[in-house]
This record gives sequence, structure tokens and C-alpha cells, in this order.
Amino acid sequence: MKRGTQLMLALGLAVSVAACGADDRAADANNPARDTAAVGTSGTIAAGDRDFIQDQLQDGQKEIALGEVALNRATNPQVKEFAQMMVRDHQAAGAELKQIASKHNVQLEADKAEDVTEARERLTKVDAADFDREYMKAMVDEHQEAVDEIEKKAESDHAEVRQWAAKTLPKVREHLDHAKRLRDTVEKHN
Repeated sequence: MKRGTQLMLALGLAVSVAACGADDRAADANNPARDTAAVGTSGTIAAGDRDFIQDQLQDGQKEIALGEVALNRATNPQVKEFAQMMVRDHQAAGAELKQIASKHNVQLEADKAEDVTEARERLTKVDAADFDREYMKAMVDEHQEAVDEIEKKAESDHAEVRQWAAKTLPKVREHLDHAKRLRDTVEKHN
């Protein structure tokens, strides 16, 4: 009888645990944050989203680096103002994206960091008379590419990436429009 009681208790415990697990799974199915339940492990994010995060971190660092060069070298006050906006806005967007990257153990690869240094060096070598025009041309090109990439990721399956892209896209479009107008203004005056 003792053995039968133990078996009944074990069976009852197993049924209780299974029922609790089913309740937890049902609650998780109704929880929109379930996509991030395993946050902190590298397996929680798709390779495409990982690449996107790395690319966006690199692009943001490049915008900041080029903006800093423009703050020192631009002659047009509007170009300097634009450069200041690039530094400020890309630092803010980068800080948010770095939080997502950190949660999912995504780090900027060394070759991507080198690209930022190379872009900065190229811009510092531009002749002073051509600097404003070259900087604004680069900003139009960079932001057009960014808009295209972020539009695609606004449909990502990963909730955090999708939310960051949706939040960031309007600002990047605004930067693109501003860069185009300023590029046209600078070209008219040179």
C-alpha cells in the first residue's frame, strides 16, 4: 500500500506540473513579448536581423564620424548644423540599437569598424573648396541606402528589431529629405 500511495502522489504531482506548464504556455501565447523570452542568448535572433543590427551600428558610427569631420571642415553654416544633427540623432538611435545588440550578443565586427575609419579618412582628404558638396552628396547616398534597408526590416519577425526600425524610419527619411535639399543648395552656390 505504501508503494501504491507513493505512485499516486507522484502521478498527482506530474499531472499538476503538466497543468501548470500548459497554463504558462497559454499565458505566453497571449503575451506579445514572448518573442524575447530567451533574451540574452545568441540564438534568439535570426542571422538577417543580426547582420542588420551590425550594419546599422556601423552606419550610425559612420554618420557620427563624418558629422564630426564636417563640424570642423564645413564652411556653410547649414551644413554644420546638419552635421550636428547627424551626430546627435545617430548617437541616440545607436544607443537604443546597442541595447538590443547587447541583449542578443551582437557585436560590431572588426571589418565594419575599419570601414568607419576609412570613410572618415576619405572625407578628411577632400579639398576644402569641395568639402560641403562632397559631404552632402555622401549624406544623400548614405541615407537613401539606410531608408531602403530600414524599410525592409520594419517587417522583421523579431519584435525588437521591427520596433526599432519602425521608430527610426521616419527620422531617417527626414534626414534624407533634408540632405537632398541641402545638397541642392550647396551645389547651386558652388
